[in-house]
Amino acid sequence: MPRNWDGYQQRITEAGYFASGLLPMMYTLLTEWKTEIIITDNRTTIEPAQIPDKVKELVFRTYQGEAIKAVINNYVDDIYWPRGLVSAATNAGKSLMIAGIAACFSDMPALILINDGTLYKQMLKDMPTLFNNWGYCQGKKIKFGHVTVAMVQTLVGHLEEFREELASIGVLLVDECDLSTSKTYKKVLARIPNAFVRVGLSGTVLVRNMAKDRIKNNLIISQFGDILFKIKNLELMNLGFSTPIVIKLNKGNDRLIRSNDYDVEYLEGLVKNAQRNQLIADRVGYYLKTATFPILVVGRLHEHVEILYDVLARRFGVKYKIAYAHGGLPEKKRDEAIENFRAGNLHILVGSMIIKRGQNMPLIKVIINAAGGDGPSTPLQILGRGTRTDESKDKVYYEDFYDRGDYLERHSKHRYIYYRNEQLKIIKLF
Repeated sequence: MPRNWDGYQQRITEAGYFASGLLPMMYTLLTEWKTEIIITDNRTTIEPAQIPDKVKELVFRTYQGEAIKAVINNYVDDIYWPRGLVSAATNAGKSLMIAGIAACFSDMPALILINDGTLYKQMLKDMPTLFNNWGYCQGKKIKFGHVTVAMVQTLVGHLEEFREELASIGVLLVDECDLSTSKTYKKVLARIPNAFVRVGLSGTVLVRNMAKDRIKNNLIISQFGDILFKIKNLELMNLGFSTPIVIKLNKGNDRLIRSNDYDVEYLEGLVKNAQRNQLIADRVGYYLKTATFPILVVGRLHEHVEILYDVLARRFGVKYKIAYAHGGLPEKKRDEAIENFRAGNLHILVGSMIIKRGQNMPLIKVIINAAGGDGPSTPLQILGRGTRTDESKDKVYYEDFYDRGDYLERHSKHRYIYYRNEQLKIIKLF
């Protein structure tokens, strides 16, 4: 921000405009202030939709139907307002929720925006089971249908070419909407001005409200609106749709690093810290002895992934199958390692953040977060890789480390708070 910034973000412009997603907030404030309010709605009149019990042959789970109803039955005063956020943890079945909302407004063209290639491929597989007239948009393969799933990175390069199609979109559905504050998303969303229905879905939207997050959170709310429905990991576990998670918190980096630079502290305290990397190997060895695998070890930097792979391969590589995957590898080699791990052909996979969204890895029994991190999105997304249900397991172990350091210890405390807020079982090992 500029040095002379006063710490405030103006939600209303000097000309008197505000983003449509803020309408519920504005209406509530003005009502509290006993201000006279007149709302003139110039949109095409849309009647509240009839909510189906299923899409084609796929029947909604009870909470999925509740999420759809929360969107479809949303009003601001007497103004019909099917806009807002759906906060749904991993395994909630967001694809079916998306399809259900689109089905409620079947007379309007719908657009599903995806940011991640793995999520896009999965949604593309699901489209024939959900819709009759559907389209796609990735790379050079672009075809608009009545319901279109699009990679936002592709669509941003074709905004002029498909101006009419985008202007006709009546239902906008954004998966992983916690990413929608990027420049790419904002460019695309600005070209979809007539969407009567605007819904953002994510398992990690608005999960943190620290001062540094408020501008981002406000932008997400201004794009979509308030949270209309929320279901957490614990609820899905209690319902039997997710595998129970046991979190173990280990002692990590135990030395203070004299630096005012976070990157330096991260490299010396985590990435190049031989003692900490051996602690991670010790935890892997503990589970290998009890035949509790496959094991996923997650690092943030490509360098850390390769260091951890070398440590684990030297120690366990003779007896166990180990591979690594990160975005710097050739796509074929990376995808082969991930697929082998998914199929159960590896004991250990060391992966970077490319695995945190969209990866379906139901066989995982242990996840080790070697990456640290401050924000809640990354650890909760990593944790979600292990919650897929499978008959081979009745619980999943998720291991994290409590690190010392000017930055690292604060981040460790924050992660502990996120896990506690999720009401998950936590075991402290130090």
